[in-house]
Amino acid sequence: MVGGVVGMAQHAHAPAAKVVDGQPAPLGEGAGAKDVYREGRTEDSAVVNVRFADGSLASMTISDATASPWNWEACAREDPQYRPFDADAYFIGGTKGALSLPRLHLMSYDGASSWHKPLQMEQPAVDPALPHKMQLKHFVRVVRGEEAPVVTPADNVKTLRALNAVKRAAETGELVEL
Repeated sequence: MVGGVVGMAQHAHAPAAKVVDGQPAPLGEGAGAKDVYREGRTEDSAVVNVRFADGSLASMTISDATASPWNWEACAREDPQYRPFDADAYFIGGTKGALSLPRLHLMSYDGASSWHKPLQMEQPAVDPALPHKMQLKHFVRVVRGEEAPVVTPADNVKTLRALNAVKRAAETGELVEL
């Protein structure tokens, strides 16, 4: 597995405990990548299952080869060269709530979780400024020592270790433990 899936997953930060290849494994752990569209130049699709240190699980399906509006560029409206869609690209769910991105639909129950209670939805306001410009301004303030980075170098090292573990698991078919 090479840069394609790593590039597609660069925004995901996961302190993963274990990652294995796409073969059946206990508790559904797995990672696999494939080039569907790019004829061997780089992987464009992947499935990654992760078990975190606390035992919780995450599943990620990633594809840069699907005909859909569910990509960050179209949904986040950060780049005018992409036709915008009023949709989400990422869905994160847990036992206490769920979040969709980039629209920030935060779903949860009022009090204890129960399928018999109505879900509450919050949608916080989003700064309409272009994120790339905001990130550059933040970077300049960090370099000047005016504020701390939102994402630290240590965060980046953890992300790179997790992405390299996914790459290694897909290449070798072996369990990769962090």
